[in-house]
Amino acid sequence: MIKGIALCTTIYFIQLVSSLLYLRKFKVAPVEQLLRMWTNLSWSGKAKMKKKTFIDDSKQSVI
Repeated sequence: MIKGIALCTTIYFIQLVSSLLYLRKFKVAPVEQLLRMWTNLSWSGKAKMKKKTFIDDSKQSVI
């Protein structure tokens, strides 16, 4: 049982250190990038910006 706990703790710390090193080099993790691509339906993973439309107040009539 103690060997199992030691193994789990060792694996956890290896994952912790490797993820910190990975995130220093890259901004997002690979699975996060895939989820962003799927959620935003774009290959870049960035959300599509909507075009803003402005209403010209000078053309509206006030009654």
